[in-house]
Amino acid sequence: MEKLNRMQALIVDSSIIDPYGHPHEWAKRIGRELVNQKAKVQFIVNRKADLNSLSDLSRIGDVEPSLIINESRINYHRISSKDELLFHRKACGELTDLISLRKDTDLFIFPTASSASIEAYGWSETDAEARFILHRDPVIHSSDARVGPSILKRACHRMLENKEFGKLSTPEPELVNRLSTLGLGTPVELLPYPLDKIDRDHRWFKPERKFTIGFFGVQRANKGIQTIQEIIKRTVNYNIQFILHDGRGLLDRRLFQGNVEIVGYQPDLYPFMDRCHVILLPYNRSAYDGHGSGVLMEAAALGIPVVCTSGTIPGKRLKSLGFGELALGDRFGDFWQATKKVIVNYEKYKQAALKTQQHIHAHHGTCKAVEHLMN
Repeated sequence: MEKLNRMQALIVDSSIIDPYGHPHEWAKRIGRELVNQKAKVQFIVNRKADLNSLSDLSRIGDVEPSLIINESRINYHRISSKDELLFHRKACGELTDLISLRKDTDLFIFPTASSASIEAYGWSETDAEARFILHRDPVIHSSDARVGPSILKRACHRMLENKEFGKLSTPEPELVNRLSTLGLGTPVELLPYPLDKIDRDHRWFKPERKFTIGFFGVQRANKGIQTIQEIIKRTVNYNIQFILHDGRGLLDRRLFQGNVEIVGYQPDLYPFMDRCHVILLPYNRSAYDGHGSGVLMEAAALGIPVVCTSGTIPGKRLKSLGFGELALGDRFGDFWQATKKVIVNYEKYKQAALKTQQHIHAHHGTCKAVEHLMN
């Protein structure tokens, strides 16, 4: 990618506050690959970003924690349409000023893009190119099913009126389909998933001898932590081990027995995921019908079977890739029923996961993602 040589790239993400979750990880992976391709990278993140996040990103390029408005943290279901428009305008104004002032920037990348970042680029005084990565369905992540799409449509039309070099993409096939129906006026392309597992040397770990179940992600109710805790409680007499990720230290470790290994914040979770026979994603249906799951794709890259809630975007992707089992619901009964099927028929599911792994390695990876962004 000779185009990147000496390019000044600015990665902008107001949702980066800590190193947990996809905003930080996506920015880091894309930034690191840009540097590998001889670009100069700078990060603009939320002014509330913690030291762990700032120091991690600073190993790649300069970091400026200055953004105030964080659209990703706004609970649109609890505000009015009027307030949603107000937040959008404030974020758009902040980003318009930022983009216009960065005269030395050749490329803006928004790894967790919003309607505000797209419209801000359209209004800004810059000749630089821009790349926007969309992760959420604007119909669902809005105060009203009509307001979110309307704001996004207007933002895209503003960009098209004033700029020639803006490009939209998403890592989720389901979102490509949904966004194509909104009349945005510009295509939303499918982006290869930036999976580090594919692009680096990796010592292969063997799963534990005892059947091991993993749960990875922030301990939130909509990720199904209560269901995981119920499964742990009800299987205490089985020969099963659990690896429970608790990056923010929210769990009371005294409540768990010896068959549970609690893993705190780790910059690299692959070695822990690699020890699992199966990974559980008991996602809440209403929360996860609007966006995908990084843990699902990481598991696919490692060839690990997954159990996930049906009717969610991660569940739909799991079904299309075919490397696990769908649970009818996210509560204990439905989820344990699906998990038992994987345990009893493990070899069948493992072979399917290894086949999926080959597909993932052929079509995804951080190198492929950055190459797609630059074309």
